[in-house]
Amino acid sequence: MKKLVILLLLISVTLSQSILAQSLMQGAEVVVTFIMKGDNGNNGTAVTYNPKHDIYYAAFAGNSVFPLETFDKYGKHIDRVKTGFDVRGLWYNSKSKRIEGNAYDGAGLYYKTLNSSGFPDDYAYPIIENNEMPNSNSVGAYSPKKKEIYYLFGKEIKVYKRKNYEYKGSISLDIPYNSKNINTTTILFTGVKNMEFGILDEGNQSLLLFNKKGEHQGSVSINASFSLPEMFNVSFTNGYLFIFNKDRREWLGYQVFRK
Repeated sequence: MKKLVILLLLISVTLSQSILAQSLMQGAEVVVTFIMKGDNGNNGTAVTYNPKHDIYYAAFAGNSVFPLETFDKYGKHIDRVKTGFDVRGLWYNSKSKRIEGNAYDGAGLYYKTLNSSGFPDDYAYPIIENNEMPNSNSVGAYSPKKKEIYYLFGKEIKVYKRKNYEYKGSISLDIPYNSKNINTTTILFTGVKNMEFGILDEGNQSLLLFNKKGEHQGSVSINASFSLPEMFNVSFTNGYLFIFNKDRREWLGYQVFRK
């Protein structure tokens, strides 16, 4: 009986791993491109999706006057304003129906209101004026279901409550031993069950995926024609991995999960 239980457990684990592997693309494929029109800014910091209006927002890090640009789902540029704060992380809050994000060096969490078309203006308003972060350039990611904000810190994810910014603890990442040159600023939240988190392994040109316990679940290769970023310039939203090509000033949206 004991041997049968062990055998069934092994079969269950094997099937689970097989299902996860089948849901990942073998190699990421570019499905959409967002060309930034503004001249200011060098480091793309985040892309986020607004499901109510079916549009995307893309921002630069570095200054409150740098552009926040809006695109439709096909990649057409439809709006440009100032970020209004020195953006690091950026997300769409479906409950408040506004854009939110964390600022440079713990300067706070901010939000931008949206008009009836889903377009923001130049201004940003504080939610929390001072917030603890692992380092000054940490790019936050948000879980709308758990209402938590995540930051990458070495091989850990630091977790904070969105409502009162209470620190909830950390998740240790089981990063594969052969990984090299992990993007140091950015944790990616996918929202995909059993592959909730991602980090960019620029040295191996791949996306590494982890479950909510920090266990490595799989990888997707990225065949990019340019050097992948060691800092900033990577984001995840609406099921797509976005990587910013600085030379061409464009965000490339990659499909990494099978439909």
